[in-house]
Amino acid sequence: MSLFIRTFSRRTGGVFAAARTVCAGIFFASIVSGSALAASTPTTQVPTEQATAAAARLAQQYVDATSGFDQALLQQILAADFQEISPVGEVDSREKVISFYPAAAKAKAPPVTATLSELNSQLYADQLVITTAKLTYTFDGTPHSRSMRVQFVSALQQGRWQLVSSQFTGIPAPKK
Repeated sequence: MSLFIRTFSRRTGGVFAAARTVCAGIFFASIVSGSALAASTPTTQVPTEQATAAAARLAQQYVDATSGFDQALLQQILAADFQEISPVGEVDSREKVISFYPAAAKAKAPPVTATLSELNSQLYADQLVITTAKLTYTFDGTPHSRSMRVQFVSALQQGRWQLVSSQFTGIPAPKK
């Protein structure tokens, strides 16, 4: 236990009381500083339809870029601090995601059709959209497909919408 907590806990009646007091102080300070920041930061009103349409376009562009091995498009739509949680649970940086899709690898990949469906977008604070969808990969020339749930987070940064995060979770195949 740190010297601060030990000394503070003696004054306030125990470690739990000290922790509760410290947490309350931190919470209060974050509210005050957040209110001051919100009051000093100018906001622009973005219509919900415009924001959710931009997020849906970004989601589709991401799917098109990854299935088409288009690194240039990925560089355009992914924010500098983009992170992806892959279907196997790895956290990948923007650079790592882009490096997965070199044009030369397209020739080695099986032909696939990627389809986004069941899109549902929600706008938060006029500058953040979370889009949840079903992504299905159909392997051309075969009856096989693979579906997953995907969530894209789009943010309005420096006047344009960019993807800041994505997460992919596999949907188990139906039992036969």
